[in-house]
Amino acid sequence: MVGELQRGGDEWLITLEKGCGQLQEIVEELSLLLKEESEIEGGAISLADWLNDTADDMLNIIWELEEMPHPQLEARINWTRADSMLATCKALFTEGRNLCNLLEERLEGEKEWKEAQAATKVATPTSATPTTSTSVT
Repeated sequence: MVGELQRGGDEWLITLEKGCGQLQEIVEELSLLLKEESEIEGGAISLADWLNDTADDMLNIIWELEEMPHPQLEARINWTRADSMLATCKALFTEGRNLCNLLEERLEGEKEWKEAQAATKVATPTSATPTTSTSVT
């Protein structure tokens, strides 16, 4: 029984480590995406969908990690290590959420710029109106 409890506590710590790793990967991907200056491949709609999915993924990870282990396992967990990992995970979640917000703002700005460009093209004639001159003789 004691061995089983220890194994359960160790498994919970492994779950924390995996969750931190997943959040770290997401944050790195978001950081790289934010640094890119060019338009996102796939267009604004697919980026918006991807950002929503990524935000949902981060929420699911942090919710899973915030679920405390079964009370019987608590005595078998290295809480110094667990608390440190949880703090790291929460910091990564916050950083990831902030990066998502920045990307969404950039996406919205690009959308507004494109709409303004389209409106300018519609408002500006594409060719000059021919002028006719008449000469009186």
